[in-house]
Amino acid sequence: MKIDRKTLSLIVPVDREDGRTLHVHIRPLSREAFEQNYKIIGQTINLLYAEGLGVGAPRLAALALKDLALKQKIWPEVEAGLVAEMHRGASVIAPNEQGRYETFLWDDAVARGVISADDALEVDGAITFFTVACCMHTRKELTNILETLSGMWGAQESYLTPTEFASSLKMPTAPEPTPARATTSSIPR
Repeated sequence: MKIDRKTLSLIVPVDREDGRTLHVHIRPLSREAFEQNYKIIGQTINLLYAEGLGVGAPRLAALALKDLALKQKIWPEVEAGLVAEMHRGASVIAPNEQGRYETFLWDDAVARGVISADDALEVDGAITFFTVACCMHTRKELTNILETLSGMWGAQESYLTPTEFASSLKMPTAPEPTPARATTSSIPR
């Protein structure tokens, strides 16, 4: 697979408690955002690998980033800059009651409860990991990482915009109700 960093996106499925699946569409950082944040991005990926957090890296990346920024006393700047930029690059695609998928900006989806707080916390690690991995790995290495995320999270790479991806989804159909059958009893009354 040839990686095009400008249009590559990661799609992470999230199974909601109501049985429906929503999808989080994550875009990589722009070159400008990377250049403004390269040091903390590099430190984050290094911490994840140096501490032996490999398999857990997608779940722990947001925590690692925050931990590093707090220790350096730059968390407010990182949160308002890098984290906000990562979240601007994420969209939540969720089924609505009318049988269509709607696309929400990450912050709106979290604020409105489209994605639960627990799911948002979990997916935030994937957003951060995908972001730092895209910034720091070669295309060849990134191919292997995307395959790993696919196996661990059921994630998939895509070159579609959030709207195009939402349009490609088919709404799950509810199973047809089974008609009640008349039963006869063999027990005498």
